[in-house]
Amino acid sequence: AAMKFFLYTRASALLIILAMAMAYNRLGTLDLDAIAASASGWPALTAASVLMTVGFMIKAGCFPLHSWLPDAHSQAPAPFSALLSGILVATGIYSTLRISIVSFWLPGGGGDSLPLLLTSLGLSSAFFGAFRAMKETDIKRIPAYSSISHMGYALAGLGLGTAAVVHGHAKAGELILTGAMFHLVAHAWSKGLLFLSAGSVMHLLGRRNITRLGGTLRLLPVTSAAMIVAAMSIAGSPPFPCFVSEVSMIVGSASAGLPHARLVAAALAFATVLSAGYALRLVYHVVWGTPKEGLAYAERKAEPPEMTVPMLSLAILMALAFFVPTMVLAPIELTIIEVVG
Repeated sequence: AAMKFFLYTRASALLIILAMAMAYNRLGTLDLDAIAASASGWPALTAASVLMTVGFMIKAGCFPLHSWLPDAHSQAPAPFSALLSGILVATGIYSTLRISIVSFWLPGGGGDSLPLLLTSLGLSSAFFGAFRAMKETDIKRIPAYSSISHMGYALAGLGLGTAAVVHGHAKAGELILTGAMFHLVAHAWSKGLLFLSAGSVMHLLGRRNITRLGGTLRLLPVTSAAMIVAAMSIAGSPPFPCFVSEVSMIVGSASAGLPHARLVAAALAFATVLSAGYALRLVYHVVWGTPKEGLAYAERKAEPPEMTVPMLSLAILMALAFFVPTMVLAPIELTIIEVVG
C-alpha cells in the first residue's frame, strides 16, 4: 500500500510539474493570474491543463485513477486516514478548478469540453465508489470507497458548474460550484469523523470486518454515536453539512439551463441514495446488529479522551455548519465569484 501510494503520488507530481514547465517555458511566469491574462487562445495551454487535471485527479482518488486510495486508507492509522480523506483528496478537486480550469483551460480557449468530461468522470466515480462501498466488509475500506464516490460527486459539480458559467448561466453555475466546494469541507469533517470512529472500534475491539462486529452502542457509546452522526452526514441527511452541499449542487444543476443538466441533477440525487445505502449498512452491522461470538460485551469499554474529544469536536463543527451554514458558505461564495468572475 505504501509503495502504491508513493508511485501514484510521484506520477501525479510529475504530470503537474510538466504542465507548469510548459506554461513557464512559453510565458515566463508561474503566477496564475498572469498566465490566465496572457495566454488567450494558446492551444498548448489546453494540453497543459489536461496533464495537470490528470495529476490532480490522481491526488483526488477519482475513478479510474483511484486504486491507491482504498489500500492507503485501509492500512494507514485512523488519524492519517482522516487527513488523507479530508485534506489531500479535497486539494485535488479544488486545484482542478482553481488552476487547471480557471487559469489554464478557459484562457487557452478550451471551451466546455473538459468541464463536461469532468462531469461524466465525476458521476462515474460517484457510482463506482458507492457500489464498491456497498460490497465491502472492511470497516476502513467502506469509507475509503465512499471518498472515491464523494470526490466524484464534487468533481461532477465542478464540471457542470464551470460549463454553466461558460454558457452564461452564471447564477446556477456559481450555486453548483459553491455547493461543490462546500462539499469538500463537509466531506472532510464527515469522513474524518467516520475514520476516527472506525479506528476507535478497531483499536478497542480488535476487529475490522463489519460482519464480525455488532451492538457496539452499549459498549462504545461515544464512538457509536460519532459513527451514526458521520454516516448520516455521508448519507446526505439533515441536520448535517453534506445535505446542504448536495442540495446546492442538485438544485443548481436542475436550474442550469444546459441540455444535460437535469439528467446530471437526477444522477447526483441517485448517488445520494446510494450513499445512504452503504452508510446505513455500516451502522446496521457495527452499531446496531447483534454482538458476534468472541466479543467481550460483559462490560462497557473505556473510551479514552484522546479518542472521544476529536470525535465530539468534529460532530459539533458539523452541526454548526448545518445550522449556521454562512460561516462556511460566505467565504466560499466570495472565492467562487472572484475565481470564476
